[in-house]
Amino acid sequence: MTDSIKIDPEFKSYIPPLTDEEFAQLEANIVEEGCRDPLVVWGNTLIDGHNRYDICKRNGLDFATVQKEFADREAALDWMDAHQLGRRNLTPDQRRLLLGRRYNRVKRSKEQNLVQNSPNPQSEVSGGNTAERLAKEHGVSRATVERAAKFADEVDQNPEYKAAVETGKSVASVKREQEPAGSYAPQSKPEPEPEDPAEAKLRKQYRALTDAAREDAYVGLSLDLQDARAKHKEQAAEIKALKDQVKGFDGDQAETIRRQAQTIRHKESEMFRANEKADKALARARHLERELADIKRVGIAV
Repeated sequence: MTDSIKIDPEFKSYIPPLTDEEFAQLEANIVEEGCRDPLVVWGNTLIDGHNRYDICKRNGLDFATVQKEFADREAALDWMDAHQLGRRNLTPDQRRLLLGRRYNRVKRSKEQNLVQNSPNPQSEVSGGNTAERLAKEHGVSRATVERAAKFADEVDQNPEYKAAVETGKSVASVKREQEPAGSYAPQSKPEPEPEDPAEAKLRKQYRALTDAAREDAYVGLSLDLQDARAKHKEQAAEIKALKDQVKGFDGDQAETIRRQAQTIRHKESEMFRANEKADKALARARHLERELADIKRVGIAV
């Protein structure tokens, strides 16, 4: 079977590489216990198990395969991305890239189908259902999926960003390196003095708060706030329409009025929760701004 397996360069490039230590550990396990998990192939083309295949081939070990059928290459690539998202050793950027690629791939497919079959494709293309489906599948928010899609577009169009993600390096660090010399240099300071505990705490917070995390937080809070305000406005309009409808009822429709009143109270409760969500999102955004202001105040080198 080894000789008949084909390695597709594009498929292989979609597999996040293991670190040297991870590969060495995997090889040691396979040499000791054998290749326990079968390789996944589509026809003769290897879809999943590239590292195991290399290890078995190099050490002359047997392995099993399992056939999987796909409608086309795009379907195979989507299965690969979905399968890789189940790994626990992915970096945040690798996870965002895989998730974003899944969204973009489905969206492109929909757009192509609409262009071919619809007289007015632009009015029908919507990524909302796709984003919600992927968000539910991977346990994230719709906004996270949409941000991941933008990130994947950026990475796939920039070879340097793509290489960084493949090696486990963050795109944010690459962007910092591309800034003109001195852009992130700290202000000139006198001889260092013993570090204040409060400043040390802020420095520790900053290290955890990377550029990517700040950007992700701001965009996410903005989208949450926008969604909450839109829902609040929609529910206010529904409540007004219900109240107007109740005014037109006569005394013989008391039961209908009672049910409408219950619906109004329910809608008012939903509106209150939406408004509360908006307030919390705004409070989180303001808290993050204060935290960044404190970090900037103590002159932390970025």
